Amino acid sequence: MPPSSPKITTTAGDTKVDFTFTAPDNDGVPSNGKNDLTGYNIWVKKASEAWTSKPAQSLANDKLSGTVDGLTNDTEYTIAVTAVNPVGESSKDAQGASAHVTPIAATTK
Repeated sequence: MPPSSPKITTTAGDTKVDFTFTAPDNDGVPSNGKNDLTGYNIWVKKASEAWTSKPAQSLANDKLSGTVDGLTNDTEYTIAVTAVNPVGESSKDAQGASAHVTPIAATTK
């Protein structure tokens, strides 16, 4: 069975979004004493658009943070994280697996 969904937190920056997430509670494999996650996928879309067929980034199973660069300021995005194991992938639509965020231009003093 696919793993349960990680929970993501985002912070908007200038043309970027920093993210962190917690590992899922369940790796989807019956108790065998090891972590069966093969990694995580980071999905990015404009809030008004549909998900693409490929993730924006793929991360190793021990990496729980990163940055999405090249975004347009003042545009709302949805960022989601999914956990992957040999059987499948968790849902982007699970509670806490995605967040809405709008990059903002840096302010100057």
